[in-house]
Amino acid sequence: MNYNFISLQKNTWKRLVKISESSNIGNAYLFSGPIGSGKEGIALMFAQLLNCVSSKTEICFQCDSCIRFKSLQHEKLKIIVPLPAPKTNKDDYNSFITDEYIDAIHQKSLDPFYKIMIPKSNRILIQTIRHIKKTIYLNQNNIGRSIVVIFDSELLCEGQGESGNALLKILEEPPENTTIILVSDHKNMLFQTIISRCQSIEIPPLSDEYILKWFMKRKSENAEFLASICRGNMHKAKSLSIQPVTTII
Repeated sequence: MNYNFISLQKNTWKRLVKISESSNIGNAYLFSGPIGSGKEGIALMFAQLLNCVSSKTEICFQCDSCIRFKSLQHEKLKIIVPLPAPKTNKDDYNSFITDEYIDAIHQKSLDPFYKIMIPKSNRILIQTIRHIKKTIYLNQNNIGRSIVVIFDSELLCEGQGESGNALLKILEEPPENTTIILVSDHKNMLFQTIISRCQSIEIPPLSDEYILKWFMKRKSENAEFLASICRGNMHKAKSLSIQPVTTII
């Protein structure tokens, strides 16, 4: 990920830079907006900025911290995604970290628009939140800022909502020097008690111009038509790019 990606959401990024520069970093943010607008990538870049050793206003991509963020393997970063429900009542979070999960994180590091979708995953597991609760208060130091990024965060509230309620307790008493970033396509599915504890970052759809350029770069047939029906949704653009034009029309 680089500044070419950041430039797609200039106004949002300017706001995030001001937050970083002010050193008044919130405990929790909710990045919401339309599907395929790059919310997840922007959240990860914000986490990288907050841990960049060289600057509070511009990611250097060269310091030790930025280099580790490139592969999304930074010790200050925890990425939470929906995972398959356990077959037994296991409480060991590490047992959920499969090769499929590791590969998905790698793909995300290469493409900010890559959507992590592990089969049979329809909620944020309570085991994941329990693991965060155990580890987030450990190894606290003044170097960098601990960031927890939760993709598809509306799935915290699936079923009985036990994961959402468990996270709420963390949001009420967060550890120092820690920020939790929820990312959601469906903000209205989150508990209001969670929303009220987060600072809102609304992210607009990508521009039609960018989507059109993306299709043209790939020499797609009927690029203008395809861009017009994507409405700023990069996930839809990717899907349409691999379908025959005749099936779309």
